[in-house]
Amino acid sequence: MKKHILSEAFQDEEVLEFALSFLTWAGFSLDSEMVDTGERVIEAARDGAISTLWLMVIPKTILSPAAIPAEIRENELEELVLALLQSDDTRNQLKHTMSRILATKGIPEESFDIQSITAGHTISDSFRKNRTQLTIALVMLKSTEIAFDFDRVFSLSAEEMVKEIVSCVIAMHTMTTIRREITGIGGRSRFEWPAIGDTGSCVQLFSHLEVLQGAVDSMVSCIAFQKAAQGSRQKWTERDFVSYLVGELTEHYSSKLKSMSGRGSNRELAAFVE
Repeated sequence: MKKHILSEAFQDEEVLEFALSFLTWAGFSLDSEMVDTGERVIEAARDGAISTLWLMVIPKTILSPAAIPAEIRENELEELVLALLQSDDTRNQLKHTMSRILATKGIPEESFDIQSITAGHTISDSFRKNRTQLTIALVMLKSTEIAFDFDRVFSLSAEEMVKEIVSCVIAMHTMTTIRREITGIGGRSRFEWPAIGDTGSCVQLFSHLEVLQGAVDSMVSCIAFQKAAQGSRQKWTERDFVSYLVGELTEHYSSKLKSMSGRGSNRELAAFVE
């Protein structure tokens, strides 16, 4: 049942495998006493899948697409993420708040469920709080699509998990903003060939790049922004971030060149891309 629900939401096999396995990785096992009947098995699978989906959605929707990276208030994000991680009580309070908001939009209050993430599974009471925090952190980090080291996440305190999640959310949002401003998704692009941007748009991109670098510098478990150097893994330098930005621009203009191929060659654009 759980696999069926999640497979409808996740087409990526690797993400689906994660969604079906993270509880086991965190030390939970199936609760044979709770799921002693077919009906209870179905309920636990359904509720667990719904909670997983909500926790995967939150990092992607916690910020408005129009939010300017440099103006993001980290403390407000940390308060929300802390409420998700801290305890059953804080999650319950958040659930009631979100349910009321959803109700005003015509969505049934019971639709928002983040507390059933471990439904149908059990773990020793001495580990339950920490491992529940861990499972929520793992799901939210995975949602950002920024690669991370599982072992490092396991070693983080709750406070460090909050900061790690917020840093990844900001990085994800900033990269999306950079791509949107270059490609013009949802609006006009100042990088529409033959235009190659102007002073204002370039200053804006480098401002976003600074925010991205700051978020990455705060990360502990992230392995996405690393490179091999002298036999070890090292975080990106400022030059690497600039190279990333140049790569985004190159990809944009390369895509434009391919779309023009059926209408005759564009030598100037081809030369620019090269």
